[in-house]
Amino acid sequence: MYYDYLPELIRDSDVVPYSKEAQEKLAFAEREVVPRSGSVRSTRLVSGEESRGQLVNLEAWYEFPLKAGHYQLTVRKRFAYDGDWVESNPVTFDVVPRKPTTPIPNGFIVRLVPERPKEQPQGQTYRLGYNDGVAVDLVNDSDQRVPVSIVDKYYGHRPQLTKDGKVIPYSDEVAKLIESKEKDTRLVEVVKVFFLDPKTKSRLDGFSLKQWYGSLAPGIYHLTYRRRFEIGGPWTKDSDELVIEILP
Repeated sequence: MYYDYLPELIRDSDVVPYSKEAQEKLAFAEREVVPRSGSVRSTRLVSGEESRGQLVNLEAWYEFPLKAGHYQLTVRKRFAYDGDWVESNPVTFDVVPRKPTTPIPNGFIVRLVPERPKEQPQGQTYRLGYNDGVAVDLVNDSDQRVPVSIVDKYYGHRPQLTKDGKVIPYSDEVAKLIESKEKDTRLVEVVKVFFLDPKTKSRLDGFSLKQWYGSLAPGIYHLTYRRRFEIGGPWTKDSDELVIEILP
């Protein structure tokens, strides 16, 4: 890629520099001249016909996310390692800033509810099996509508589990999923915006501790939860604490 393609990206009349990683790879390609690995194949281009070439991934060349602005992109291509460069037609596009997120109003809370509450003695510790679920109630006691666009489990949800005063870490798999979605929000599952109306309650989703923590030793745990509804948006206040006993 760095041997035979060279994009040029201009933002508001200024040339956008390549990322540090791309500059290093490009410098290596220029020193090496001919790549030591890879394959070469010949394609006959017929006059008057179009043939799709390689896709140029801008993330491989520039720091992301791109800043807001008006952009023009051209790409130069050569067909032999010591050949001449051919320049494409320019393509223009705009990157617009993300809309401001909506503050979560006072009076909006999240509430944890075991999925089998009738089986639990009122006012006492809840007993949960290894894979029993915990539901989440969203309670909007405010006078404002709250927009919701995120349904992604590992971006929009954050349970916190403690035992003997120590926070229990998420499983390695979950920790990696959270890290990837925080780093690249294009991986976040979103839906068309809907609203939680004032003075309403909704049970949207739930989770099991197994999904987040894997195997847990039997014992007494304390669980809280918070939620966010937009990419980059604020978190709700932590829910009230749910004291649970994990059964063998």
